[in-house]
Amino acid sequence: MNTIPSNAFSSLLSSQSSAISLWIRTASSKENLPWNGSASLGNSRWSVATTVSPVPGRADSFDVVSVIRLEEGTSPSTSVVMTADFSQWNPASYVFSPCMVYDGNRFEIVDVPYSPFWPDASHYAVDKPISVTNQVHLNKDGSPAVIETDTWGVATPCLGWRSPEGRGFLLFTPDHNELGAMGLTIAEDGPSGKATFTVESPRRRSKIPKIMGFREGDPLRDWKAGDTATLTVRIRFFAAPRLQDLFDLYAEGRKDFGDRRTVKALPFSEADRMVREKVNALNWDEELGYYRHGISRLNTKPYDWWQLGWVSGGLTTLPMIAQGDPVQKARALRNLAFMFEGSPVENGLWKAHHDGTKFNNEDPRPPRPGYLVSVRRLSDGLYFGLKQILMLEARGEEVPVAWKTSARNLADALVGIFRKQGQIGQYLDIRTAEIGIGGSTAGGVLPAALLLASKTFGEASYLKAAEDLGRQLVRDCVETGLTTGGPCDMLTAPDSESCFALLVSLVDLFEATGDRFWAQAASDLTRQFSTWVTSYDFAYPPESHLGKVDVPSNGSVWANIQNKHAAPGICNFSGESLFRLWRDTGDELALDLIRDIAGNITSYVSREGHQIGTMNSGMMCERVNLSDWEGQEGVGGNIFGSTIWVETALMLTVAEVPGVYLRTDTGRLEIIDHVTGSWDAASKTLTLSNPTAFPAKVQVLVEDAATAAAALPLEILSRCRAIEVPAGRSVAVTV
Repeated sequence: MNTIPSNAFSSLLSSQSSAISLWIRTASSKENLPWNGSASLGNSRWSVATTVSPVPGRADSFDVVSVIRLEEGTSPSTSVVMTADFSQWNPASYVFSPCMVYDGNRFEIVDVPYSPFWPDASHYAVDKPISVTNQVHLNKDGSPAVIETDTWGVATPCLGWRSPEGRGFLLFTPDHNELGAMGLTIAEDGPSGKATFTVESPRRRSKIPKIMGFREGDPLRDWKAGDTATLTVRIRFFAAPRLQDLFDLYAEGRKDFGDRRTVKALPFSEADRMVREKVNALNWDEELGYYRHGISRLNTKPYDWWQLGWVSGGLTTLPMIAQGDPVQKARALRNLAFMFEGSPVENGLWKAHHDGTKFNNEDPRPPRPGYLVSVRRLSDGLYFGLKQILMLEARGEEVPVAWKTSARNLADALVGIFRKQGQIGQYLDIRTAEIGIGGSTAGGVLPAALLLASKTFGEASYLKAAEDLGRQLVRDCVETGLTTGGPCDMLTAPDSESCFALLVSLVDLFEATGDRFWAQAASDLTRQFSTWVTSYDFAYPPESHLGKVDVPSNGSVWANIQNKHAAPGICNFSGESLFRLWRDTGDELALDLIRDIAGNITSYVSREGHQIGTMNSGMMCERVNLSDWEGQEGVGGNIFGSTIWVETALMLTVAEVPGVYLRTDTGRLEIIDHVTGSWDAASKTLTLSNPTAFPAKVQVLVEDAATAAAALPLEILSRCRAIEVPAGRSVAVTV
């Protein structure tokens, strides 16, 4: 095999028991290519020009760029390939690709249709291993297996691993080249001690992942003289005493490739107005007294009425209380009364679903049994419910005793289950208040909820339970790089929702205790969460729904390894915990993530002159389709209509995240909202400019060293100053 013309790189490869190779793949053969020079293969002649260069500031990192061109002849059904080959491979290695592969996806496969659930009670257990639907995966025993995805099917085009011996590897590549998306393949042969990590152009998946299962693979490409493909990879080897080292260095390199834009088009306040008007016009049900999951009483689905937590129930009310007018606030209070007073059962747990006529324990769609209730839903309900109780009390308003009793009983029931089982599980048996299906990170936000219970009821036992549960989740989830089971429609596949829910708890635990353990755990998990956040702006097909409005994909958040799309925000949080973590610890990645996520979420609000699909003004859809999981025609499309959880996430963002942050002592000015600004320390003048066509009411948080040393209140915006900036104008204010 030809060697790369770089002594340092060749020595590094040799020390890592690895090799890099170039080859051509046709329908029937594989042929090696030289690193530089020409090669005649059949009736075709190829040229290759490769450069290898070290990456400044990155130890043991090299950029390898190969320009491969068909000079003469034709080559049917052809792709070109760059492969990193590893001998002495340990199949116990943690294999990774952001938002798609975690620990090689070596999990129990339960091949069921959507919306998935375990088919019968034989699958239920307290010590339940991670289970997923039919997804790309390596095998538990290391037997030969192949994972095929592509650069548009991951949050950042990257492959990596960390071995039990403490070595690590990452490969980054751009999201496309001259021929479009590139294939990303991981092949493992444990018995032979070999594995390969491959970039291929054009992509050539033998089967294309769908929501679950696969469909026919990519069409093959015929090459003609003059066709060129550039393969670019950034390769890094590193010592990895901890698994976390893999995520730390991934986060460092996630933006090495790709373009990113800052779009200032729709300010927070105007986006909130549009979405709030839509939700109150179409989701409020006056007869039932709650914000519905769906927008129509006609032909409604069972889950379109009211669902506790997760996608809206008890969450949509918070921005109505925080910033709503009297009508919206009154509706929110009715909705909270419905939740606190209607959903509890005698043992303290809450029912999680209402179908328009009655409460159900959980979504009634089979094969879900009638007695299991999601820990995610219960934890969300307790967290957001207590948060709103404390908000109301901070304003001097009286909260019904029944609400506090309900919240306290739920907190006690959940703490009791945790104390008995050493975990909180994923689904609880509402009849017995026992774990029905265990494992997962479904209760990721529960420690944060218990901290709120400690504040509400003045009992230290809740704080102790929050710390104990938090440490269990750090040990079992953060340290293993596996946060799972948050959504109720994907068994226990790895997901972003449980990851961020736990991050909320870790940040809150640090603020409550001052213990640096929680700050470090939060920093670690922030880097794991970054694997779910799109790191570049995807070029949507021009005629697709998202292509027509040219929205940025940077900052969109992928759901899980099953539902292979990003979404405009975090399900279902504002992201304020990232802002708090940056402010508390100086973690710049946390700031970068919230700036991207919150800064771009308003781009996905449909409005006049910016209609997305057929959605009316104020509507948002959860689909940010970069991948072809729903078919090539679904890329940038399948905008099926209003999605209440995304609209709730936007309203939460506006209610909880400052639009502008200023440190007067250092001059640091950070802008998340759709304005620009400058700070003049001499005159103590902050100037904000609004480049959009809409008026902006900007929430500005101003601090100096003394105020920055104090903890933020539960409602960050209570510390902010609202500054109104007319469309197309600038405003200067003295601070």
